[in-house]
Amino acid sequence: IATRKDRLAFFQAASPAKVFQQLSEDPLLQGLVERLFCYDSSHRSLKEAVDDLAARSLALSVDYVRVHCYPTQIQNQIMTMVEAKGIKQSPTLYSCIVFLSLSETGWWHAGLLPVRSRLKLAHHELADGILSRAYHKLREALLRTRKHVPPAAVAIDGGASPGGWTQFLVEAGCSLVVSIDPGKLALAPLPPQVRHL
Repeated sequence: IATRKDRLAFFQAASPAKVFQQLSEDPLLQGLVERLFCYDSSHRSLKEAVDDLAARSLALSVDYVRVHCYPTQIQNQIMTMVEAKGIKQSPTLYSCIVFLSLSETGWWHAGLLPVRSRLKLAHHELADGILSRAYHKLREALLRTRKHVPPAAVAIDGGASPGGWTQFLVEAGCSLVVSIDPGKLALAPLPPQVRHL
């Protein structure tokens, strides 16, 4: 099933959901890994796997799911089967990720992971210490495009006030952030990596 361009890694963990969340938020892995899968059951048929995932989704009162499958050529077939079970799908509004893949031995591996969608961050209330929604918008843009801030990068933040992007870039590991804005930055104290012009 795997092609030469596929790079697969499997692991077991006592707390798969916690490990999955940590790996999916790791900025170094985001540049290397296209997609992570979290499995908690195995089935002899695709129908059996979808039935199990649908029952668990309905039991959790999930509004929307996001489907990840391997090989990707079966994505449309799986999405049709999931929707036929009454489960709605959304790439941004999901509260669970459904994982399905076919192994070389013919078994279907499945998983259901309740998560807060990483693609709705800009719409969430600001957490303590976050200066503005711009912080979340930049993070969301990087997640959507599967990009990351390289270690020790140099960045320019034009129109920087109040400093949301500057704050994110500093926390992401930039060695220098040049923040250009006639307005003040709300970062106090100003981090040593920031030059405000």
